[in-house]
Order: sequence, then structure tokens, then C-alpha cells
Amino acid sequence: MGVPDLLVLDVHGVVLSNPLPAFLDRVADLTGQDRDRVRARWRGELRLPAWTGGIGDRDLWRRLTGERHPSRDWRALLEESYEPGPVARFLEEWRARTPIWLLSNHRSHWLEPRLRRFGLEGLFDRVLVSDRIGHAKPDPAAFAPLVRAARTPASVLFLDDRERNVLAARALGLCAVQVAPGTEWQEAAAGS
Repeated sequence: MGVPDLLVLDVHGVVLSNPLPAFLDRVADLTGQDRDRVRARWRGELRLPAWTGGIGDRDLWRRLTGERHPSRDWRALLEESYEPGPVARFLEEWRARTPIWLLSNHRSHWLEPRLRRFGLEGLFDRVLVSDRIGHAKPDPAAFAPLVRAARTPASVLFLDDRERNVLAARALGLCAVQVAPGTEWQEAAAGS
């Protein structure tokens, strides 16, 4: 592809680790619930409202844990699990060659301090978070700001760890690569 006009990165599993699956299991273990049920509740009931701003923190933790008055600081437990993701070490180098945006299914008030904690907040030209844009990937509307900003959709390189998000981006004409072991993401991003 060469140097893209715009490099767009996901956060979970790309810029930062994705501790959410293990965290959901931890919630189940600490609250005495079945792991599959907690994961299913997250996917079926809570994921979309959590990422699009349709549910507040207190209600999210109540519904996820099944506790009327959550007994732990669940957010602090989640924060303990984060670390830099596989692309974090390349950000400064890439930024010297092309603008970098984030496009994340996230909660802004969680993401912003997390980026600061890892010294990453000033490395992005734009940060698009699902709770602010009102759409979560893989919904095509979540990608609309990228398509509008690009000279052509094919001039945007999008890196995400979820295949469904990569496929949704490709369907819109974006150059999209999955960040996962055994994929060609480093080669694709090397042109950045």
C-alpha cells in the first residue's frame, strides 16, 4: 500500500492489551457466577450500551456483577490488567510519516486516563470513541468519520484485532488488516 494518507488504530488488542475476556471470567469467579453467563450477558445485553454511552458506570457494574451494591472497585480491577499492546512501540515512528487516529469501542472517561497512564495520549491526531460518536464497530456508521476524512477509502489503513471489524472496514473500501499472531499486520503497517 505504501504510506497511507491516514492510519487508524483500534485500542483493545492493538494500542493496548485486551484484558476484557479474562476480566469477565474474573467477575464471574469473584461473584460466584457461571463464566459463560457473564460473557453472554456482556455480549448480549451490555456490550453495545456500554460502548455507545447508553448505560452509566454504576448500572454497568450492577448488571455485570449481579450485585445490587457492588462490593469491589471493578473498574480498578480492570485497570490493573492493562498493558501496552502490540503496536504501541511503533507509534512514534509511524506518526512521523502519517497522521494516526484512534477508532475505539470504549468509554471516553476510561480511555483518556488510560492513554495518559501509558504515555500515549499525545500521539494521535484524532481520537474517535464509540460513546461519543454513538456507534460501535462493526456498525458502518462508526467508520463514517474515516471515510469522510479520506481522499479515497483505500488510502486509509485500519488496524483492528477483531475480524468482524476488519471485514466491516473492508466492505467500506478501507484497507484493513487484522492485528493477530500469524497475520501480516506488521508488513502492512511498515509502509506507514
